[in-house]
Amino acid sequence: MPGTGTTYLTTEGPKELERREVSFKAAFADRGVNAHTILTYGQSLDARSRHSKDQTRLFSNERWVRFAFTPRAIKRDLLRSYRVSGRD
Repeated sequence: MPGTGTTYLTTEGPKELERREVSFKAAFADRGVNAHTILTYGQSLDARSRHSKDQTRLFSNERWVRFAFTPRAIKRDLLRSYRVSGRD
């Protein structure tokens, strides 16, 4: 439905992405934070992609994804990082 998402500029021109829902849950325990997250839809808008319904399957099976919450967990799970600079 037009107008319900966010518009991004892509190499093919402006593209409106449909709205996505994200759920997050955290338990604060003596041993630290136990945090999980999940998209209620797929990671991809392309129906041919293997990621178009991946999160939906996880959500329907109540298989939440562990979420790195502490600096130590974020460092452990880091895949790549980017440094953003205001310089041209």
